Amino acid sequence: MTEIEKLEAGLEYCYDDPEVEKRKEEAIVQCKEYNAIDDTDYDAQYAKLKEMLGSVGASLSEEEPARWDREHRELLDRIAPEQFEVSHYAALKVLKKR
Repeated sequence: MTEIEKLEAGLEYCYDDPEVEKRKEEAIVQCKEYNAIDDTDYDAQYAKLKEMLGSVGASLSEEEPARWDREHRELLDRIAPEQFEVSHYAALKVLKKR
């Protein structure tokens, strides 16, 4: 099983695998492209999000983010050292109802 297959299956995977690295770099480029869109161009923002995510909308149940968080914390408890540093690239956008 490749590291990408493990990642997609929600299993532990090698974070510095070349294919995983490529996926992370592509995500960084996508975020930069999204962040470059004018803050008032809601149609372009929506189109870019749809391109990046495949769909856009409130499709998660209330339990799904909580489950993801719980599983993520359990994984960190098992595999992470006591202290570590993580660099994150993130974008925050306040969306307004049209």
